[in-house]
Amino acid sequence: MLKIKDAFIMSSSKTVFGFLAAIVLAVTVITPCDGSYAFQAFRMQQYQLHGVSYGCKSALVNMEVRLANSELILRRCIFIRLAELTIEKFQSLVNNGAGAIVILLPFEFQTSATTNREEWLELEHQIMEEEVPVPVYFAIEDSNLTSIYAEVQQSADATAGSTAMAAILDSVASYGYQIYSDGKESRPDADPKLINYYGKLTGFGIEEQLPTIAFVTHYDSFGIAPGLAYGYDTNASGVVALLELARLFSSMYKSGKMRSRYNLFFVLTAGGNFNYHGTKKWIDEELDSADSNLLTDVDYVICIDSIGRSENLHLHVSKPPKDDTAGYALIKEFNQTADMLGINFTLVHKKINLGEDLLSWEHERFSLRRLPAGTISHFSNHVDKGRRTIFDTSVESNTDVLEKNVKFIGEAVARYVFNLSSVLQDKQFQLLTDELSLHRDFINTWMHQITKQPRGAQLFTKDHNLLYAFEQVMTTYLKDVKKVIMRPDKKDPEFVFYDSLIMQLHAYRVKPALFDLFLSVGIASYIGVVYLIVQNMPLVAGFLASFATKSKSKSD
Repeated sequence: MLKIKDAFIMSSSKTVFGFLAAIVLAVTVITPCDGSYAFQAFRMQQYQLHGVSYGCKSALVNMEVRLANSELILRRCIFIRLAELTIEKFQSLVNNGAGAIVILLPFEFQTSATTNREEWLELEHQIMEEEVPVPVYFAIEDSNLTSIYAEVQQSADATAGSTAMAAILDSVASYGYQIYSDGKESRPDADPKLINYYGKLTGFGIEEQLPTIAFVTHYDSFGIAPGLAYGYDTNASGVVALLELARLFSSMYKSGKMRSRYNLFFVLTAGGNFNYHGTKKWIDEELDSADSNLLTDVDYVICIDSIGRSENLHLHVSKPPKDDTAGYALIKEFNQTADMLGINFTLVHKKINLGEDLLSWEHERFSLRRLPAGTISHFSNHVDKGRRTIFDTSVESNTDVLEKNVKFIGEAVARYVFNLSSVLQDKQFQLLTDELSLHRDFINTWMHQITKQPRGAQLFTKDHNLLYAFEQVMTTYLKDVKKVIMRPDKKDPEFVFYDSLIMQLHAYRVKPALFDLFLSVGIASYIGVVYLIVQNMPLVAGFLASFATKSKSKSD
């Protein structure tokens, strides 16, 4: 009988321990991290230009996710959709201690037209003027981020229960998310550089004695996030125009009969959105060098900036050319060609404001060194916000318009260098036809090649694949192609770039801190119950035995 009782006690003890262990396991299997999602995020601009800092000043993120309408945002990572964001809301988040801000962009913002474009351009411009001490990221919202946003919203709604107890219970049952970045804190680029490319076509005659027409355009783009600055119009259209013009005039200059008495110069510059610093460095080196005469006999410098969206073109100049100058004759050809091709062409005069830190157009770099120059653009004003935006997407590009504008520039310059207006009776004659017509496939291919990756100036390294492609295509059509690498002054740098611009953010699904408290209480209670059972095992065994005996008696 004693052995049977002891066996019953042991069996009962195992049953109790097993039951309690099952309870604990049922609680603890709800781990603090139930899932994760990694997504690419693009950090807001961070750079210095002429000693002035711009953009956000931090990159690291490791904090809980909250939405912008949350009451508690201090040291939290705030998710907010672009459609919900205003400059007042952004300023409020920063001023109230948000630890980081992730702005969710519509999934289709790069591929579909939007009626809110002008509002977003204004907002982007306003945010760029803010001094932001916390990390600001942009991410394209996909289904996973939509799910995260919805769960965080649901968790926030749960904490707003009708009673305090209901809010606590709902909070324990809900999930939240923790965001952290796997990169490092942003640091100045140890070896920033700007890389220019230039090549030429030599005219008929003694090269050193021939005048020069130069085509210049910058290839970098700009937006509030360098990793999203694809710049279809500004300034991929300018780069494509320059390359197509190089191909066209190269086909002419191959034949001795089609070579004019002009040298043609083609220049791709870097740092266009950083006060045209690449252009400045190149001009200074060329003019100050005793061994170079590339710019000493230049008739005119044609800068090309944003010509892919409209047939209304403007030639921006710092000083209107005098009647007896080459610039005046060239502009006359532009006007005549515009009438022939149906282009709305106007001359826009704007003096250089020496009191401003930043120049308005690329040609002003040449004008400051007393070189005749102008910028062709469909933008009528240098302050147009469409020139510096991540919303310059393929939706806004138009191959037909770009092709027509490239032909306009090429036709006008060809008529000028070959002096066609004075020798032809037919004023409607077009040179760029048949074998000399534009290649649409060339234009489309290069537009795709240039715009399939972001072109923020900070993202270009000396081995960047796009720079290699530039060098190859220029070598194909031009002579004496040179690659020039320029660095800022070490003691007093004109510009400073920062790294950590494209980051991987990780969102981990977690239980709230209140859940940890409940779990701790549950574990402590379990240990306490086990301790009491062990200490009072005879009493527990006797109770269970008597309970079992009564049950057996009733069954008998």
